[in-house]
Amino acid sequence: MTIRRMVCTLMVCISLFMFSDSADAKKVVLQLCWDHQFQFAGYYAAKWQGYFDEAGLEVEIQSAYGKDGSFSRAIDAVAAGRAQFGVGASDILVARDKGIPVVVLASIFQHSAAEIYVRKDSGIGGASDLTGKKLVRRPGDLFEVELQAMLRAEGVDPNSLEYAPIKRGVRHYQQLASGEVDAILGYRLTTPFMLRKLGVDFSVLRPMSYGVDFYGDSLYTTKDVIDADPAMVQAFIRASLKGWEYALDHAEEVAERISKELPRVHAPLETTEFNLGQVEGVKHLCPYPHVELLGHVNPERWRQMHEHLREYGQVKGSVDVGELVYDPAAWDERISQRLTRLLTGGFVAVGIAALFVFAWAVSLRKIVANRTRQLVDSNSRLKDQVLERQRAEGSLRESEERFRQMVENIHVFFWVREADSGKILYTSPGYERIWGQSSEALLADSSTFYDSLHPDDCSTIRDTLQEGLANRAADCECRVLRPDGEMRWVRWRVFPVLNAKGEVYRLAGVAVDITKRRHAEDLLRESERRYRTITENLPGGMLLLDGDMKVVAANSTFKQWFPETEHDFGGHCYSLMGQQERCPLCPCSTLFVDGEVHTQFKELSVHGAMRMFRVIACPIRDNEGKVVQGGVMYSDVTEEVKLTEQLQRATKTELLATMSSGIAHEVNQPLNALKLWTTGLMMLVENEGRVEMPKLLEQLGKIQGAADRIASVIDHMRMLIRKGDNVEVEVVDLNMAVKRALTLMSAKLAYHGIKLSLELEPGPALVRANGIQLEQVVINLMVNAVDIHDTYDRRDKQIVISTINNSSHMILSVEDNGPGFADEPDKIFEPFYTTKSHGGSMGLGLALVQTFVNSWNGKITAGASEQFKGAKIEISLLKGTVS
Repeated sequence: MTIRRMVCTLMVCISLFMFSDSADAKKVVLQLCWDHQFQFAGYYAAKWQGYFDEAGLEVEIQSAYGKDGSFSRAIDAVAAGRAQFGVGASDILVARDKGIPVVVLASIFQHSAAEIYVRKDSGIGGASDLTGKKLVRRPGDLFEVELQAMLRAEGVDPNSLEYAPIKRGVRHYQQLASGEVDAILGYRLTTPFMLRKLGVDFSVLRPMSYGVDFYGDSLYTTKDVIDADPAMVQAFIRASLKGWEYALDHAEEVAERISKELPRVHAPLETTEFNLGQVEGVKHLCPYPHVELLGHVNPERWRQMHEHLREYGQVKGSVDVGELVYDPAAWDERISQRLTRLLTGGFVAVGIAALFVFAWAVSLRKIVANRTRQLVDSNSRLKDQVLERQRAEGSLRESEERFRQMVENIHVFFWVREADSGKILYTSPGYERIWGQSSEALLADSSTFYDSLHPDDCSTIRDTLQEGLANRAADCECRVLRPDGEMRWVRWRVFPVLNAKGEVYRLAGVAVDITKRRHAEDLLRESERRYRTITENLPGGMLLLDGDMKVVAANSTFKQWFPETEHDFGGHCYSLMGQQERCPLCPCSTLFVDGEVHTQFKELSVHGAMRMFRVIACPIRDNEGKVVQGGVMYSDVTEEVKLTEQLQRATKTELLATMSSGIAHEVNQPLNALKLWTTGLMMLVENEGRVEMPKLLEQLGKIQGAADRIASVIDHMRMLIRKGDNVEVEVVDLNMAVKRALTLMSAKLAYHGIKLSLELEPGPALVRANGIQLEQVVINLMVNAVDIHDTYDRRDKQIVISTINNSSHMILSVEDNGPGFADEPDKIFEPFYTTKSHGGSMGLGLALVQTFVNSWNGKITAGASEQFKGAKIEISLLKGTVS
């Protein structure tokens, strides 16, 4: 027997010895994390297709729900030894943090199923729109970690959301359907089905779209199970992955069999439609058709998941991802070392046996020893090569995984296509997010790409691709028409990919969603257009000044008034007015000091003529509230000032005419007395020849009194007419102003047969007003009441004047029993409005009254009298106090 045959025989014996107990199927339990559904299709397929049997395993797949409705946590079952394998996700890291030695074997779902579901009518288009919205919260749920991380990644404070708890007896998706909340945190394989059943029109926000990419369902066991039977563990992994490949390739068949053979305890119970509805979601999470990624585990992603959990308080300690993630290569190395020891021992045993059997044992032992060393060296080199290859493959997988994560999580669409045929070779998930269409459809038929472009932009994209085919990088902007009717703006960049000969054999590119930027630019342009339209059409001039009082902008009206603006743009505003320094008490300068609005009247030269301007300076602040610019409005009020002066002169004239009868009465009375007493004195002189001194002094005293009364009336009129422009506010007695006005109006009232009633507050009624103007106001109100009576034929004409103490104000009320106001009461305060016939008053009295009252910070109103059903005018004035 040759050495080679002896070694082969020995290896067969060893293999039979090592695996002699594999003939009997081993019983193991797989504990699911939820009820039976397509979410776990690969494990059912591995059992039904006999893959577990081929691996020598008898597998029992247990639902998380018992027949009595009780719920079993997979982690608890695996930790207690009731199950050898379990399905979980982030809870694996939490269990590890609690000291349970769980080990991740394979990550079936390469992405988490946690998603945010929002009502389409909520106005939420992205994570940043969740601020201030109402979201159902699940306190303590591990899915919340992904929500919090997503919000932080988008710069949204999680505390800015309004959280609502899940109500007892009410599902969270029912709360969204009723409109009670704007968003819910749900599960991709269940929540969409329930919402569609309820007829809810919803949108989805996925954490992975914001760079938060957790693993989903992962297969795990414990370190004790691996140490006890590593071969069984590897066999279970291989059979499970094989089952998953079958389930994804025959999804409808497996979904229908699950519905028939595996009844559910937890709703929904109409399982066929439900399981078929999970197929698309499961394929996306795996992801399918990239079955080579099935079960792939990247330790770095698990470490990132652990960091997120620790940041939000779900775990406290650190994690050794080398112990967390199962590495078959390390186990293979231990098996290789065991085989090497057995082989070496076998060769030594054969050599020793040969010493006793053959005479030439010594020679044979040398031959065997040399051959053994050669085999050991060969085996060592082979092992090094295997390890090196495994490390290279691991590095390649990690590199590919990092690239995949980067491409799939950035907010862009990355693509690769053939240069000649145009066939799309790869698309990133960004296509679905931007285009709103399936990547699988684009990979199957590349021509559908142009169907989603705006017709006016198709030629632009073709030209950009032609630039890439010509070995030139190119970019453009185009519009994408999504199936939901929304239009997106996309920035499109194309890069040529060269082969070894330097020829373009592929094109690669990225498409970035710039919709928000374009909308912002459009809004900015529209805002600028509106601003320019408004400023250019203003009847006045407008300036924009910086903090140094230099002109930043000016509208066309200002440039017409001051042509120097065109030549001295950027100069100081005061230099445009011919000044060398800032104007005294300049409102533009003051607003930068106190940040308030200031108004000033200025007389400026415009084209050689002096014009009066009202200048209003307003502060413009930055985000921190600091005044950085000033807006200045110039209004030409030259004609307005002239009209005001004319109005005042006309009002005085009308007032004088109004009071003429009263003046005549007040003057005639003492004049008649003066005439009577003078005549009596003359008669005494004629009859008696002389007048006694006492009698003479008495008569002269009466004459002097009548003369003083006439002088008083004249002085009173002079004050009313000449001092009417004095608007100094002082503390005056409202009751006294009413009484003084009556001295001039009593004759007019008697002439028109009007009964006047006074209902004045006892004592002084002190108010803040101008005394002379206040008398003019009372006179005008009484004149207005008399004029109203003239339009109405009535015998019992009445006017009631009242002063009323009302909290911090004093009320002056004038009402009559006339016909009231025919038109809207407020019209009576308009200049030149009058109810008198042609040739009567100019209608300036009540307009002037309102001007006076406003200047005292008072208020005047007109309406109907509740007592007489006639007209009523009330004036409310601030109370005054004597210092």
